[in-house]
Amino acid sequence: MSLSLLLGLALFASPVDDLTARLDEVLFRMADAEPARTWELARQLREAARRDTIASVPHLITAAENASPDVKLVLGSTLLDLEAEHEAAALLLPLIEGEHGLRVLEILADRSFRDVPEVGARLEELMQAPIAPLRRIAVARTAFRALRGNTTRFEALDLLVGALESDNAEVRAEAALALGELGHFEQAGSVLRDLSAEPGPRGKLASAYLDLDLANAYHQRQLERLRSQAPARSGNSAGGQSWSKEAFNSGPGSLDILEELIDLAQRHHLLGEELGGAEGREHLIAAAAKGMLATLDEHSTYFSSSEFENWLLSLRRNYAGIGAYVDTINSVFTITRPIYSGPAYQAGLLSGDQIHKVDGWDTYNEPNDEIIRRLKGEPGTEVTIQVYRRGWQKARDFVIERDAIHIDSVNWAMLPGNIGHIEVLTFGENTSRELATAINEMRDQNVEGILLDLRNNSGGYLQEAVRICSLFLDPGELLVYTEGRASPREEFRSRRLDTLPDGPYEGPLVVLVNSRSASASEIVSGALQKAGRARVVGTKTFGKGSVQQPMPVTTRPGERFVDSNGNQNYDPGEQYQDDDGNGKFSFPVQVKLTTARYFLADGTSLHTERDIDGRVVSVGGVEPDIEVEFEGLESWENNELAELFDSLEGKNPFEDYVAEHWDADPELFRQLAMGDDHDTSRYPDFDEFRGKLDTALSDDTLRLLIRAEVRDRVADERGQAYPGGVLYGDWQEDAQLQRAIAAVANEMSLDLMAYEAYDDFAPDAR
Repeated sequence: MSLSLLLGLALFASPVDDLTARLDEVLFRMADAEPARTWELARQLREAARRDTIASVPHLITAAENASPDVKLVLGSTLLDLEAEHEAAALLLPLIEGEHGLRVLEILADRSFRDVPEVGARLEELMQAPIAPLRRIAVARTAFRALRGNTTRFEALDLLVGALESDNAEVRAEAALALGELGHFEQAGSVLRDLSAEPGPRGKLASAYLDLDLANAYHQRQLERLRSQAPARSGNSAGGQSWSKEAFNSGPGSLDILEELIDLAQRHHLLGEELGGAEGREHLIAAAAKGMLATLDEHSTYFSSSEFENWLLSLRRNYAGIGAYVDTINSVFTITRPIYSGPAYQAGLLSGDQIHKVDGWDTYNEPNDEIIRRLKGEPGTEVTIQVYRRGWQKARDFVIERDAIHIDSVNWAMLPGNIGHIEVLTFGENTSRELATAINEMRDQNVEGILLDLRNNSGGYLQEAVRICSLFLDPGELLVYTEGRASPREEFRSRRLDTLPDGPYEGPLVVLVNSRSASASEIVSGALQKAGRARVVGTKTFGKGSVQQPMPVTTRPGERFVDSNGNQNYDPGEQYQDDDGNGKFSFPVQVKLTTARYFLADGTSLHTERDIDGRVVSVGGVEPDIEVEFEGLESWENNELAELFDSLEGKNPFEDYVAEHWDADPELFRQLAMGDDHDTSRYPDFDEFRGKLDTALSDDTLRLLIRAEVRDRVADERGQAYPGGVLYGDWQEDAQLQRAIAAVANEMSLDLMAYEAYDDFAPDAR
């Protein structure tokens, strides 16, 4: 249940795909990094996510579903940085009583959580709970900072002041430091003075708070003095000349305010010396440009020269490896699932296989990054890995030829009643071809109705969205058009495709969406809905329907170079003119501006519109024809599950159960993967398994989690993943999918009662 790591990432060239690939890359490196490295990677994650907040937020939420507590902590912090405080709170609150509780409380102290009622309610609950004194101080500190001026906030302050009288020196010290941080020096002064005599960080912090108290008192006296003087000043305490309007070209609409701020920052800020000179000015100017564009909308972006260089490099990266999702489990590097199109699976490796050595080098207790680095290499090169599988007498060597990894963007399966279920994971460069292949193969199996599942799909290529619509519509139908203030209307219509020899699929069609379906997903679902071609089931989509246009900044053109390969980009090794003398090529500055919107054929805007202050003025997205919420695990169940894994030190009891029982009756488990009637008695030794677990999870939840592992094992056996994951895509557990099946069955005139597999929901579907 921990975050799977991907060996051999493939980057697509569309903005959203490039972004999500970059996010996945950072998450993959983060999963088993050392703590210090994790937070360094967190900075990279935030920088990548800021490029496109609307696409990033749903992608990060999806990534958090199976992430470890360490990564969830980082994702919660990142979501807060993206101003998704409600989503951040939902991710962080279940961690508050675990090992990361103190870090969670530090994050929740952010004022952004003042408008999230769940945070206030949880802090109020903890204030009254019987918890350890040091944890209570941390809760009180957070409550004071995160809550508005209500009684709980004052109770928090009273608790901290009261803790100064504790008999426990540690409690007194932490309470005093918390009060110092909150600016209440008067109450904590005596304890802070005692602490300031200590050597080490805590003594230095106490001294800093005392100095700050003195500085505040000094500035208060100075302010009172200045109020009694004339407003004009010609000097400053630093010995230089203070800023005046005459010093710059001032007036309405001028840039005098920027010059004044740069001047103040360079002369007075703690980092002022580092901000001096042309390089320091450029840093501040870039920050101002970023802030300016960020006020326009969530997607407009400024790339400095170095940022544009990193962005280009991220687009050009190529990875080759063995092709597997991996994780370290109990210090052993383990394949959690092979990529079925990759060389590892073709060589016979399966989920649960342990990699003990790479080219003779022992992987035990080694960092994931280092193991993965050794597994990667140039396509066509070989790597020898020593693998152990449960049931083998000894480990075996496999020689695997590395290859560039292609990750399918389409998963599909035939459901009872000749219903095809197709999950589209992203809109990559080959998605429409993969989808056409799925339709052709389903036609060979006499498909009579199709469910197109776009849930959790954050988008990708616009042209792929057009091609996918063309798989279901006659040529020439208007699907979507773009139009902007300075951009003329551009229409996109369905077209004839050679990937479907028998023509577009014309049978019953239902599209599944949710709040994480964005961009291209909204174009497809909205276009098919408006054309009367499909009914849409699920919840309202995200609401991203804008076009971002990259533009060069002519005042920062970068250095000239000889474009040897004619791709209009500088590549390492090409000759260039080193104008700034820094010994490396300086890339141009670029901006990405929102220049147009997407509109469906009837003129409906997909985009959530905001005014210049960021307030929502109209909500975008696609409204489902049939609205139904997804019913997953309750928050307490997720928390209980995390505690269960912690108590087992990372062991996966559900995976172990399947491994221990599979060989005795594999056919039984193949049947259970199709459906188990919610009957725990169909699982051998279930009561014994239940008895070994110290958990409050219900028998039905344990059954569900075992079945998820069973479906993974069957996917390995057949070399094809099931659509969705864990609960998504499982018609026995997925309420949205059940409603979609009922909708398509109605168009097919199919009686679901005739199929035992649908017994759970068929009576309610009539």
